[in-house]
Amino acid sequence: MGASSSESRIIAARYAKALFDLSQENKIVDAVLADMQAVGNLIHTSKEFADMIDSPLLGRAQAATALEQILKKAKSSPITVQFFVRLAKNRRLNLTPLIIERLAFLVSESKGELTADIISATALSPAQMQSVSGALSKSTGRVVKLRTKENPDILGGLIVKLGGKMLDASIAGKLDRLKQVLR
Repeated sequence: MGASSSESRIIAARYAKALFDLSQENKIVDAVLADMQAVGNLIHTSKEFADMIDSPLLGRAQAATALEQILKKAKSSPITVQFFVRLAKNRRLNLTPLIIERLAFLVSESKGELTADIISATALSPAQMQSVSGALSKSTGRVVKLRTKENPDILGGLIVKLGGKMLDASIAGKLDRLKQVLR
């Protein structure tokens, strides 16, 4: 029986915090984050690798050995290699995407940065991204990095998620609010 989504997030947050603390002690936070993001890219681009990460059939020792070889070949830091060996032995490889997401958050937070999720109907131009980032930085007093996603269902405008807050300035959102008022 698998862990619920919230349990998985809690467990992933603990692993990410441990990795962050260890990489911070060794002064290689950026290198470890880069390693982890490379693993995340590999999960998205290689079906075989993604299947290996999610496979409950692969033995702990087999998974640990395979990951160790892959990561050493990719010239990952020893901390990253040891971390994935531990994940494999603890049967927590399936949490890798959540751990990467949380680690990126911890690194950004340690640098005084915030990450905003921006959903738009179409891709934003570099000028639009700079404008949104500048406005958010000005309102928060911190550097804001943007993570963008496209969703044509919102029709136009933006949905901005920053921290625990969400601003829905999409056309679909405005239409939904208008429907509520008219009821």
